Amino acid sequence: GISATQLMYTPEDRLAPTAPSGERPYAGWLGVGLSIHAKTENVLNSVEITFGVVGPNSKAKESQDFVHDLRGIPRFEGWDSQIPEEPTFNLHITRRYREPFFQDMEIFPESSVDGFLEIGADLGNYRTAAYLGGILRFGYNLPVDFSDPRLSLTANTQPIRSNTRDDSGPISLNGILGGRGSLVAHDITLDGPVFRDFDTGTSSRIGVAEGYVGFGIRLACVDLSYVYTYRTLEFEDQLDAQSFGSVVIKIDI
Repeated sequence: GISATQLMYTPEDRLAPTAPSGERPYAGWLGVGLSIHAKTENVLNSVEITFGVVGPNSKAKESQDFVHDLRGIPRFEGWDSQIPEEPTFNLHITRRYREPFFQDMEIFPESSVDGFLEIGADLGNYRTAAYLGGILRFGYNLPVDFSDPRLSLTANTQPIRSNTRDDSGPISLNGILGGRGSLVAHDITLDGPVFRDFDTGTSSRIGVAEGYVGFGIRLACVDLSYVYTYRTLEFEDQLDAQSFGSVVIKIDI
């Protein structure tokens, strides 16, 4: 797999020249990822290497300004205080186990339930962390795949499809429930660069948890998925926990 990703983080106060206490510092990241995935019907192993840069060369300010100007939204004024330039290198390792529970239930024909256990680790100067999580999917004509529409730093969790069930049709509907717990040693968007002296005014929390709920729809070769995620406090003195939605549209060619 090959991925290209741009991330941008700002405080809530768009007029403050630097992030106020309790809010995220300005940070941008631009990077590419190269990944290898090995799978059976019920196990997926993924390894990805990402190369990128934080700071002005991430072009996060320019991208955000472009979108805000296009939509008529006021610009954020504190990008001059963003985390400074630093190249990043990261290794991401993920292993996911799939377990089918109920197949073709008599009450609801062609409906099924499956679950995933996922473990993973990130190592590098962008992010160093380990996590453990679980996912439950249920629905009609549930695809036999490792789809995951959550917002992610890497391409590890992008949909990688096995064959669908032999009796599955062109339409699939499913719901998603899940959670994840992470142990975080370093996050460059919160703790700042490793090889430069820069005080972000924040420090990442060691333990971070999240829960999410969503749905997926497949019509012929088109998949649409949406997940809403609630994440606990990620850094010391953070004022509010974060919640956000993620949308994935995928076309099989």
